Amino acid sequence: MLNLTRYVQSGCIALLVGTTCGASTATAGAWLQETGTTLAIVTVRHIRADRIINRSSELTANGRLSKVEPELYLEYGLASRLTLLSKFTRSTDKIKVLGHQFTNTDFQRLELGGRAYLFTWEGTRYVVDLIAGRTMGTQPIDPSLSTTGQFDVEVALITGTHFEEWGMSGFNETRIAYRHRPGIRPAEAHIEVTLGVNLDTDWLLLLKNQNMNSLGRTPSPFGHYRSNKAELSLVHELEPGFSIEAGTLRTLAGRNVLKESGFKLAFWYRF
Repeated sequence: MLNLTRYVQSGCIALLVGTTCGASTATAGAWLQETGTTLAIVTVRHIRADRIINRSSELTANGRLSKVEPELYLEYGLASRLTLLSKFTRSTDKIKVLGHQFTNTDFQRLELGGRAYLFTWEGTRYVVDLIAGRTMGTQPIDPSLSTTGQFDVEVALITGTHFEEWGMSGFNETRIAYRHRPGIRPAEAHIEVTLGVNLDTDWLLLLKNQNMNSLGRTPSPFGHYRSNKAELSLVHELEPGFSIEAGTLRTLAGRNVLKESGFKLAFWYRF
């Protein structure tokens, strides 16, 4: 029974990592920070899941997971065409399965990189990201997961346009990314589409759809994984340079991932 408990625990954590590691802060990445300007976003997410979308895309019960994840995200405008990026994540995971509860609190991930403006063509901006990530937390031994000290590299193309329709203004943005994970871990493809609508001078509605799919050989016992998530949030500017964001998120579909739901609270500060 103990071996089975450990196996299911590892499986829950493996699925959690597979479905949340691509998650990113909802910002308009196609528009870089002004030179010498810093944007800091402190986010806290609370995510719950008690079902898994299995390899047949069917829902099955498999324990209960609760995750609280604080995150610090920074952008700094180094030059007119270059913004530096960093993200630091910590999490507390509580897993209850087969009558046992496991709790793990750890610094999980550090990311450093840059975002460069390429060009604008027919009103669409083209931007590229290059980001290196280091896993800091301790994860169960599973070949599809990042273990402590491992690095991966992500390259992404971002396109963004402004729009004015039906008396409203806003932006739409698409981010297509490839994450290379050395060793026998699978690579990942990410596609994120964000729509931002200005409801008023100090209110912004954000709609995001996130898609992730494993690529290549996946040696874990769960096989290939994919997920489709939706996120809805409101950003309110309390004063110039300081805003608060509140939103909700949910897994819509997938394979070998947790069926998640949760909410987020974030504070934006530009200086």
